[in-house]
Amino acid sequence: MRSLPFDYLAEVQRRVSKVAAVVSTAAPTPLPPQHRHAVHDAMLEDVCHPAEIVGKRVRYRLDGSKIIKIYLDPKARNDTEYKLETFSGVYRKLSGKDVVFEYPMTEA
Repeated sequence: MRSLPFDYLAEVQRRVSKVAAVVSTAAPTPLPPQHRHAVHDAMLEDVCHPAEIVGKRVRYRLDGSKIIKIYLDPKARNDTEYKLETFSGVYRKLSGKDVVFEYPMTEA
């Protein structure tokens, strides 16, 4: 436990007019990368719930940025095709990663 500056405690005691003790908790430590990846993968599954993820690719651009392409099950295409941009926007807001949702090309 660390002590606070004396002038801060004096200011709190003056305003409250009683003896005050301030207790704070330590800031949470950041998640390790393995755990963060697992959380982001679980969020990805939740965002595109009606459809199943059948593939995932990471595309690295020349400028160093990367885009994640998520391939969804074509069986759910009728139910989810109009939601693809929404899936992308929600996942970007939650994780900060650029994602593109697509359906795999089927050979005819």
